Amino acid sequence: MSQPESPVEPFKRAVAAATRAIAEEAELEVSFGAEAPGLVQGTARLPQPSRELEAGEIDEIRGIADQLALKQRHHDPEMHARRLPSGGDARAVYDSLEIARVEAIGANRMTGVAQNLDAALESHCRSQGFAQLNDRSEAPLAEAVRLMLRQRLTGRQVPSAAGQLVELWQPLIDDKAATDLEALTAAAADQDAFSQVARRMIAHLDLAEEWEGDDSDEAPDDQDSEDDSEGEDVDGEGSSPDAMAAQGDEMSEAEGDVDGEADGTL
Repeated sequence: MSQPESPVEPFKRAVAAATRAIAEEAELEVSFGAEAPGLVQGTARLPQPSRELEAGEIDEIRGIADQLALKQRHHDPEMHARRLPSGGDARAVYDSLEIARVEAIGANRMTGVAQNLDAALESHCRSQGFAQLNDRSEAPLAEAVRLMLRQRLTGRQVPSAAGQLVELWQPLIDDKAATDLEALTAAAADQDAFSQVARRMIAHLDLAEEWEGDDSDEAPDDQDSEDDSEGEDVDGEGSSPDAMAAQGDEMSEAEGDVDGEADGTL
């Protein structure tokens, strides 16, 4: 007699199907394991769910899956690498701005995706201890700019676990780069234009020189951030909120069907 199927297996199948639907990649491999989540050589790696499948865990895994699916569908790694700045802090800010842009595509169009992304982000902020930060020197600037841009693009509030982080950096960002945040919101429909504004913002924050190259420039050789991301390092062809909603129309039917399947398995 065969063993009864673990309740984890239907959940994993539903998440994998949703990931492929959002990514528009029917052959995308989706794996679950102990490795760090991310897109690695065409495989979306997700955390292994526990047998208990607690509600918070379900939402977090779905959120990570949605992050990776949006990256797979909307991310142009060559374009992103073309203007990748040198220096760890500059790169972190550059990547984080792209994360906010791509996640906003899904969040603005699909309520379920927005909730999943919120859950994953809240968990990330709690795990990083952002609520306990008391000094700007301990607070990652890249995370602050990501959260501030995300709020502008989606209208969604900063996670409760990250309010202190944003509060520490917001005065400086508003002073040096408020107009850049506005320009990023306006330019987000075009990844190429967005990346140029991102480089300008990074220069205004005194992290790197402003971009002065052109499209024929070679990308840097040391781009480990692309494959070593933790599932949140995503970017894409986002947009202002209205344009992103229109862009998301083509995703909604498949996502709705798969969300229904996933909800029915839990």
